[in-house]
Amino acid sequence: MDRRGDRGHERGIPAAQSYQERPDLSSAECATALGSPYKAFCEASLALSEHSLLQPDVIVAIGGTDSRYYEIDDLAIVIEVADSTAARDLGLKCAMYAAQAVSEYWVVALPTGEVHQFWEPGVDGFAARRTVPFEGELTSATMPELTIDGRGIL
Repeated sequence: MDRRGDRGHERGIPAAQSYQERPDLSSAECATALGSPYKAFCEASLALSEHSLLQPDVIVAIGGTDSRYYEIDDLAIVIEVADSTAARDLGLKCAMYAAQAVSEYWVVALPTGEVHQFWEPGVDGFAARRTVPFEGELTSATMPELTIDGRGIL
């Protein structure tokens, strides 16, 4: 999906300068801040089902893929970087990812500088969650060896 749109920018090249108006840049920086052997990809296509495809801001994959799309089994964490999309990311998308058994889902809320972490997915949503400040090392709830260094991203 081409990211060109009402903000006048192309993929990964934000037009605005405030971090609150440049979720693409924060996504890219988050993808390079991993402190582990996992691979992070910005705006990768994620096949939730045969007829459902999403493009989260960042995915952290356990292994590589030979296809154009990542599947649930490839994932360690799905991350959405939220500015104006926080309500949707914390509501509809959170429910969709839980129903599809995504093992861990994060929403990086830019205006508040917080990370909402969700895990233990089920048909009724995620059973476990926590909210932490987006600073220092952020540790995965499902894979404690997986950390993302949040210093300097926001």
